Amino acid sequence: MKILALVAESRLPNNDEMYKAMQSYADVEVVKVDKAKQKKLKRMFKNLEVDQYDRVILDLHFKRIVTQARFIRTIPKLAILEEDACQNYIESSKWFGKFLPFYKKLNDFRLICTSVTLAERFRSEGIDAYFIEKGYDQNHLKNLCGDRDIALGFIGRTASKTYSKRNELLMGLEQRYGLQLIRTEPGKAYLMMLNRINIFISADIGLGEYMVKNFEAMACGCLVVAYRQGDEEDAMGLKDMENIVLYRDKRELIEKLEALQQNPSVAKEIAKKGQALAEANHGFNVLAKRLYCCLEKEFTTKTTSKSWLRGMLPF
Repeated sequence: MKILALVAESRLPNNDEMYKAMQSYADVEVVKVDKAKQKKLKRMFKNLEVDQYDRVILDLHFKRIVTQARFIRTIPKLAILEEDACQNYIESSKWFGKFLPFYKKLNDFRLICTSVTLAERFRSEGIDAYFIEKGYDQNHLKNLCGDRDIALGFIGRTASKTYSKRNELLMGLEQRYGLQLIRTEPGKAYLMMLNRINIFISADIGLGEYMVKNFEAMACGCLVVAYRQGDEEDAMGLKDMENIVLYRDKRELIEKLEALQQNPSVAKEIAKKGQALAEANHGFNVLAKRLYCCLEKEFTTKTTSKSWLRGMLPF
C-alpha cells in the first residue's frame, strides 16, 4: 500500500517517528506542510499526483483546514488524523461544536481520533471513526534512572481557556502541596525535566481522553496520577494503583497522594509497571502498526475520478 501523509510543519508533539515506523508495513511518503500551504490545500494538491496513492492522510491543524471542506471532500481514500477532536464537545473550547459539522460536509473519509469514547460518539453521528491512542517517541523519551528531585510536578500549559478546570486543580495543588508547574522547550530539556519528576500530576479534566503527556511521563519513569476518563482505561490498559493512579475528584486525589507519600515502595512499583505499559503499548513503533491496520480496512468510496477533477477546477 502506498500512503501519502500531509503533516503540519513544526507541530508539537509531532508524529514523525510513527510515520517512519510505518515504513515497515507500507510505502509512506511524508510531506511537511507549512502554515500558508495548509490554508490553501487546493493549490498544493495541483502539484500532487494523488491517484498514485492508495491512501491520503491529513495530519494538519484543524483551524487551518476547517474552511476548506468543499475541496477536501474531493480527496479520494482520505483519512484525517485528528488529536484535538475532543474539543467538539468541550463547551469552553473555541472549537466547541465545530468538528462534527465540518466532517458532515466531507465525502467518504476515515476519521482517526485519540479517544475510544469519542470514536463511538462520532460513529453514532454517521462518521467512519476509529480510535488510536496518542503515543510517544520511544527513541527519545525514556527513563534515564537518575535522581528525582521534584516530588510533584506538571509540565505544560495552564493558561488556556480550554484547560480552565486543569488550571484550577493544579493551582490548588501548587499552594497546598508545593506542586511545581513547569514549562520547558521540547527535546532534551523536556526529557531531562520528566526524569527529575517523581510524581507527575495529570489533570485532563473534562477532555474525555488521555493526553500524550501521561504516556511520555510513564515512559520516563514518573508515577502518573491522572484524572479518570470513564471508558478509556480498559482500551489503554490502565489499571488503578497497578500501573497508574486514578482519581475522580480532588478529595480522592489528595487521599491517594498522601497514601503514596507514606508508602514510597508502592509508588515506585506502580511507576515501574507504568513504564512497562508505556513501552509495550504506547510507543510510536507500536502505534504505527495499528495505524496501518486502520488504513488497510477497505474504504467505501463514492468519490469518482470525475469529482476529483472537478475539485481541481475553480469554484
